Order: sequence, then structure tokens, then C-alpha cells
Amino acid sequence: MRPNGVWTMWELWKQRRLAERRSPMFDGSRYAEALIGVGIAAWMAYLIIFAVLLAFILGPAAREPYQIINRGLFFFLLADFSIRLSLQKLPTQEIKPYSLLPLRRGLLIDLMLARSACSPFNLQFLPFFVPFAVLTVARYYGVWGVVTYSVGLWLLFVANNYLFLFCQMLRRRHALWIGLPVIIYGVPLLFILIDRAAAIYDAGMNLGEWLITGQTAAFVGLLAAIVVLWTMCRRVAEREIYTELNRVDDADSRADKATNKRVAGGMERALDFLNRYGDVGEYIRLEIRLQLRNKTCRSQLWMIVSVVTAFSLLISFTSIYDGAMTGFLMLYDFILFALAFLASLMTYEGNYIDGLMVRHESIYALLRAKYLLYTAAIALPALLTLPAVLAGKVGWTTWVGWVCFVPGVIYCLMFQLAVYNQRTADPNAPLTGQRSNKTTTPQLVVTLISFALPLLLSSALTAAIGKEAAGLTIAAIGIAFIATSPRWLRHIYRRFMARRYKNMEAYRSSRQA
Repeated sequence: MRPNGVWTMWELWKQRRLAERRSPMFDGSRYAEALIGVGIAAWMAYLIIFAVLLAFILGPAAREPYQIINRGLFFFLLADFSIRLSLQKLPTQEIKPYSLLPLRRGLLIDLMLARSACSPFNLQFLPFFVPFAVLTVARYYGVWGVVTYSVGLWLLFVANNYLFLFCQMLRRRHALWIGLPVIIYGVPLLFILIDRAAAIYDAGMNLGEWLITGQTAAFVGLLAAIVVLWTMCRRVAEREIYTELNRVDDADSRADKATNKRVAGGMERALDFLNRYGDVGEYIRLEIRLQLRNKTCRSQLWMIVSVVTAFSLLISFTSIYDGAMTGFLMLYDFILFALAFLASLMTYEGNYIDGLMVRHESIYALLRAKYLLYTAAIALPALLTLPAVLAGKVGWTTWVGWVCFVPGVIYCLMFQLAVYNQRTADPNAPLTGQRSNKTTTPQLVVTLISFALPLLLSSALTAAIGKEAAGLTIAAIGIAFIATSPRWLRHIYRRFMARRYKNMEAYRSSRQA
């Protein structure tokens, strides 16, 4: 008798939990999960407080304040999609080990998609909508209106989840598919920027009204959208898994290989000047190859560039985030590079750490190369945020302060992870073999400090000596850390070598077979 879907889901869940418990990183992951839980609780509390305050503020100003929120549903969907890009992994099961078992591959894909519908990401904005609905919607439509509104919004975010999965799986096949979400969300955003967004606002208001009143057509439409997106995700996943399991090179794969070959040839010629810098130049070339030639790294690079560009355009050419949020988003643009590339420091090198340890001080040269390369990469967010400075939305001293502070102080913090990261990451992980890459405690602590330290320091200095002087002081601190980077990189190298055998053993045990 063939196993049913419920039994299969239960068995896969048990095996995944056993794999996590047997992982050498289990203890560290538990502490990281506890800290992540605290952060999620704080996020929910913030949304609830914001919803309550907004309900009391809009209550006297509008007869039906929930309509004002419904007019902005597009922005909630855009924020939901953006957060998924940064945090949500493709919820793929390791289907390849189960390919020899009497299990239908379609059943495994269906279970993967069903599990995605239960993802906590689909609930991330409900702590805002539910209290707001209780305080505003219940006044006119009672408890039933709150229930139908909440369920309808959950279905809306589930549909957004499947749209995200569809776009991500297509983007893994070819980088040009990144234009699909850009078109879906970029076209409405363009209409908003040119003040022609009445249709978008009215559509959100009408949809919210239909969900509150329990209109059958609205719920049937959302369910139909979910079914269509489910089917599209299933077809793309089946094709991708077939390609990976059978090593089939389709047209997209051949085009990718031809493009990569042309790009690689041009890149090698463009990087010939690095030959004069010895080992450091060679490791810079190695890091560039790592980011551009491997699927996972290249996708991450495209995602970071897209997010930084989007935020830079928002703060430069719109008034949505004018005020205190402008400085925060500018800082976020700069720190995002550190979080994306340095939070996983040495994890890709864990695949060939034994070869790196053969040569004397090769690790120091590697760290030096990474620091120089990613310090130069700060030029991208610096140029993208420059229009906001020219428009007068952010002061010159603030911009110069972050340009110097992030590659100085924040990079110094992030490079400490080279000592404590002990998990090998696959730079070209396929869809069927991708492991859950959990955040470790050192990564989480350093990330939180990297976000909190600049904000606290900037606030304290601004209150003490003024905004202009605070920006110059922050810039001076950053320049001091940049100038002393060889010294603290050497210190990190010595600490890495002091525990090299422990790290090498952890890298070997966490490698994928």
C-alpha cells in the first residue's frame, strides 16, 4: 500500500528534526532560536502598539479609519515581498534522497508547497491588522467582520507567498527572471511616484471592504489566485527538480553557461591588474569569482543590489520616508552589504579550508583581500544615496559619517565572525539539496550590535554636540578603524589560528556530501 500524504509529511518532519538535533551546530542554533524568538515577540509588540495608536489617532479624523489602511494594502504586500527576499528561504525538502523510495515526486512537491502556506511569514503583519480591526471594524460590522477581514488578509499574504516562491524559482533558472517581480511591483510603484495611483488605492480600499463584509466573490478570487500560483509553482519545481536529478541541460541552462563563459573571459582580462598585488590580489580575484560564478552567491548579489537600489530610489525621489526614517534607511543601505557578505565569513571557504591552511599566512591575506574588496563595494550604496544628499534630505556630514563608519567599525565587528563561524556553506546549492542555513548565536549578536550601535551612537552624539558635529565625529571614528585595519585584521588572524583545529573539524563535519 502506498503511503498517504499525512504519513509522508509526518515522517519528513521527524527526519528533519532529527537532522537538526544531530547537527554539531544544534546547541548554538537553540540559543540563536531563543534570541530570534525574542526579536519576533518585540516585532509583534511593536505592530500591536502601532495599530492601537493608529486606531485612536484616525478614529476622530475619519468615520471609517480602516478604509485609510485598506488604501495602502499595496505597500503592505510590497513590504511583505521585500522581507521575504531578505529572510525567507525556499522551503524545499531534500527530495533527492527520497527519489528511490515509493513516493511520488509530485506528492513531495505538494507537501513542500502546503508547508509553505503555514509559514510564519504569512502572519507577520496580522499582529497589526487584527488589533486595528478589533478597534475599528468591530464598531460597524461586529466580530464577524473582524474574522472575515483577518482570514481574507491571511489568504492575500498566502497568495503573495506563492508569488514569491514562483519568482524565486524562476530566478534560480535564469537571472533575467528578476525582472518579473520588478514589473509586478514596480509598475504600481511608478504610478504612485508620478501621483497617478488613484486606481491602486481604490482597489485596495474595495478589496478590504469586500473582505470585511464577507463577499463571496472576494474569497473565491483569492482562493483561485492561490490555486493558480500553486499550480505554477508546482510546474516550475517539477521541471527544476527533474533537471537537477537527471543533469538535463535545457535551453536556459545552456544560455546561462554561454553567458557565464563570456563574462568569465572578460572578467579575467579586466582583473589582470591584480597580478601586481601578490597573494592579496589573487584572493581578491578568487572572491570576485566566488560571487559571480556560483549560483547562490550570484543570486544573493543580485538581491542585495536590487534591495539597495530600491531603498535608495525611495529615499531620494519620494517623500514616503522623509524625516527620521531617511537617515535609518540610508544606514540600512550601507550595513546591508556587511550583513549579506560578511555574516557568512569563511563559511564558503570551509569547503577548501585544508588547502588554505597549507600556505603560511594565507588566511591573513584572504581576510585582507575580503576587507579591501567589500570596502570598495561601499561605493555602490554611496553613489545610490548621493541624490538624497543633493536633494537636501540627508546632510553631507551624515552621509560622510556612514560612508566611513560602516567599513571601519561595522566591518571590524563583522570580521570577528571569521573566528566563530564553523558551518560550511555550499556556494552553488541546488534546489533539491539546499540545507536550512540557520543563524548562529555569534551571527545574531553581531548583527544586532551592527544595527543598534550606529543608531545609539548617532543619537547620543547628536544630542550632545549637534547633528553636524556628530556626523564628523562618526566619520573620524570610522577613518581611525580603517587606518588601523591591518592591526585588527592581524589580531583576528591570530585568534583564528589559535582555534584552527576546532574550526577545521567543524567545517569538515558540516560539509554536504
